[in-house]
Amino acid sequence: MPSVVVTLPRRGYLFSFIINAAVACYNGYELVRGSDSTLVIIFTVIPALFALIILPIMLRPPQLRIEQGRFFVRLPIQLSTPADNVKSLTFDGKLVRIVFHHSDKTTTDDMGRSFIEKTFQKKGVHLEIQFPMTPQQYGQLQDALKTYQMPA
Repeated sequence: MPSVVVTLPRRGYLFSFIINAAVACYNGYELVRGSDSTLVIIFTVIPALFALIILPIMLRPPQLRIEQGRFFVRLPIQLSTPADNVKSLTFDGKLVRIVFHHSDKTTTDDMGRSFIEKTFQKKGVHLEIQFPMTPQQYGQLQDALKTYQMPA
């Protein structure tokens, strides 16, 4: 059976991480030197928080994967489902939209389940992800999913 992995590149996250970490370090140094300006504190804390948020995403970038009959999604939320549970996977050049036959067949934590159910109620899709990929990668995902689809 086919195995397909599509991972977002880390370049964009790396640039954001470096800028935020550099700003936080510079302003942190100013704080150590005795500056007690509220503005310096703000420009130390906020970039440091952004850097901390970006770091886990950079270390484990978002990913769509089909492997051993299962479809895996790794974002801030993680979920997996049998590949034949994916009703549709569409891509418009910017957004990936995923609809499942049965959302209760997905394996995820409570936050992820709540997220996919609320997204379905609002938008009619379980997941809507800004996930830039090439048309070839999208085609590979579609072809792999077709091998698992149940006959109509």
